[in-house]
Amino acid sequence: MKTPNCSQNADRRGFVKRMKSVAAVLVGIALCLPGAELSAAIVEYDLTIDRQEVNFTGKHVKAMTINGRLPGPTLRFTEGDHAVIRVHNQMDVETSIHWHGILLPNEMDGVPFVTQPPISPGQTFNYEFDLRQSGTYWYHSHTMLQEQRGLFGALVITPKAEGAFDRLRDHVVVLSDWTDEEANSVLQTLKRGSKWYSLRKGSSQSVLGAARLGMLGAYFSRELQRMPPMDLSDVYYDRFLLNGAPQQSLVANPGEKIRLRVIAGSATTFFYLQFAGGPMQVIAADGLPVQPFDEHRLLIGVAETYDVVIRMPVDGSYEFRATAHDGSGKASLWLGDGKRHAAPDIPYPNLYSNMGVLSLKRVLAITSGGSMGMPSNDVRAGKFDRPGMNGMDGMKEM
Repeated sequence: MKTPNCSQNADRRGFVKRMKSVAAVLVGIALCLPGAELSAAIVEYDLTIDRQEVNFTGKHVKAMTINGRLPGPTLRFTEGDHAVIRVHNQMDVETSIHWHGILLPNEMDGVPFVTQPPISPGQTFNYEFDLRQSGTYWYHSHTMLQEQRGLFGALVITPKAEGAFDRLRDHVVVLSDWTDEEANSVLQTLKRGSKWYSLRKGSSQSVLGAARLGMLGAYFSRELQRMPPMDLSDVYYDRFLLNGAPQQSLVANPGEKIRLRVIAGSATTFFYLQFAGGPMQVIAADGLPVQPFDEHRLLIGVAETYDVVIRMPVDGSYEFRATAHDGSGKASLWLGDGKRHAAPDIPYPNLYSNMGVLSLKRVLAITSGGSMGMPSNDVRAGKFDRPGMNGMDGMKEM
């Protein structure tokens, strides 16, 4: 039996004590450094998805809401936060939530049957991820056609290091298009190539109209193709909404600068943005800061976000207007009190003038969604006609 070496044990104990002391000193130094934190802040939200009756047009219809709202609540975080978002599905169909533009683990991306199982009726799914960016973003359902029925909302992330624009008062503006018609019915109408929506909008084209402009050749050429005559938006919408209403008011002081976080949560509509009180200063696009520049009219596409700064004039109420790009309607935010000053009207587009310019192949080539990700030369070569391109029935059921 060996006798324990007491001197070696003592040396080991001394070494461990010294290492503990060094570690304590290093931790203390780290905590004294600027911006040092023990851990990220945990920010939690509960989102309950359900069906609810709404009335935007004088007709009561069913929509899908988040926490009883359309759009859903604005989720606010600070860069570096750890988000914990519990989504409760109270509907009788499955659902999911996608965090548009957010950098996160693949399994948290919210695409059913791709990154996660869908959230079944009566079930809850916990989304957890760290916020590694800042800016204006949004979230929406990625299941069937639920986004079109109201499942979307804003997501705002404030940067850790605030700049001058971050100290301005901000206001979230979520734009959307609304139809009382069920989304699946809209899809079926589009797949039939019907002219019904153009007729309802008053944008249908005729032989007489083409003849008046000397466009008969282009008109008949397009009639022989696989789609109805040119239109800027294929769907007729009953209302265009800003934060869930055709009009909204916001208290604003004379001379005040306000940051508007504009999100296009529409299904198919692009919007022209205008402010009656002067130019808008564009400071960010899709969550990323840009070199500031002024614009009197700004076109925002589906799913895009822009941050713009407006300065209130000395008196009166001024309109921030979002006009549908096909001229079929608008939604407004009125800022300030007093006499109302409306934004200028945008002329109704002349669809006949585009008939001789845009062929079907050209339309698909310049439209990211239309080409379905194919290179433009493939589209122009007619590869969209290859077998298998017509089997897009995955979104039939609502």
